[in-house]
Amino acid sequence: MPLDNLLIIEGNLRDAYNRCVPGTVSCADDIQNARRTNPLLRDLSLLSGDCNLYSIDNGVPTWRICRETTEVNGQRVLLNPVFKNTAQVYQEFLRTGRSPQLYPNGPAYNDLVSLDNYHVSAEDFEAVKAARDTVAINLTKLRLKEYRAEELRFLGEWSAFVIRTADGYIRTKKGYEAPNDDEQKAMTRLGYTLENLKMFHDAGITDTSIQVLTPYYVRREAVSSERERKSTIARASLLHNFEGSFYEDGRVWGAGFDAGFRDVGNEKNQFRGVRREAGVVEPIQAPNPVDRQLVRDLGSQASVLQAPPRVTGPTQYPVLGPTRPPTGPDECTLEI
Repeated sequence: MPLDNLLIIEGNLRDAYNRCVPGTVSCADDIQNARRTNPLLRDLSLLSGDCNLYSIDNGVPTWRICRETTEVNGQRVLLNPVFKNTAQVYQEFLRTGRSPQLYPNGPAYNDLVSLDNYHVSAEDFEAVKAARDTVAINLTKLRLKEYRAEELRFLGEWSAFVIRTADGYIRTKKGYEAPNDDEQKAMTRLGYTLENLKMFHDAGITDTSIQVLTPYYVRREAVSSERERKSTIARASLLHNFEGSFYEDGRVWGAGFDAGFRDVGNEKNQFRGVRREAGVVEPIQAPNPVDRQLVRDLGSQASVLQAPPRVTGPTQYPVLGPTRPPTGPDECTLEI
């Protein structure tokens, strides 16, 4: 649902997300589409509401992209495993009144900061697989970039497939070729549509890319579910800004998507969503009426919500309420 009170909320993933109304964080395709009418968003690299899950499915390294929320029995519930864990930790803090500086960060945040990977529970993985808007992609079908010798230190974990903005074709050993089914699924889901690629091209970006964990890395790190219950790797998402990187052959790269992001402790991370608590903000003038209230949250003097969200059912998903803007500093639109 379109929102007219979206903010840019800055901070590490845990603190910034805890200042968002759950269910309002923009996913990558939402941000890409909004960039067509709001040029200010092109200057920002933003964490998105998408979560990337990597698993071994019948021996095949598989990448799933899920949204922040999904619908269960007519209600919107939190789905993103990293966000869900972060939200649950914050709810416990609200119930106990303990200081967020002293309270543990929670396994998703801690694991991504210190161990690179967060292994989600089997229950959360099944919920992601069951969500109707989750996209599953065979990693071995992606025509990933080959790195030069001096770049091999990155090859074990990350690679990317490169997209030409002029026509959406994929860079391969043979030149540029039309995307295959798996590449197209990822492009469509993350907002790399022909309309948005034209926006990149008009801005001087000749190539963009989607970065993923390599099949080799997933085979090594995602233990098969038959051997270990917590097997699936979860990573956060980062959508890069339009700042270009120049290649020797004249190509200009920009606006890429990182589906293997783990620098969640960076205090300069930013979400785009509805803010759920008062703080000091600095307005930014935006030409687009939809984003007229776009502001940068400085993340200081934050107040604390007065009550935790209500949870429901055996899965303990927070139930999301209406997404109207808060009318007061202590009001949260989450149903309590």
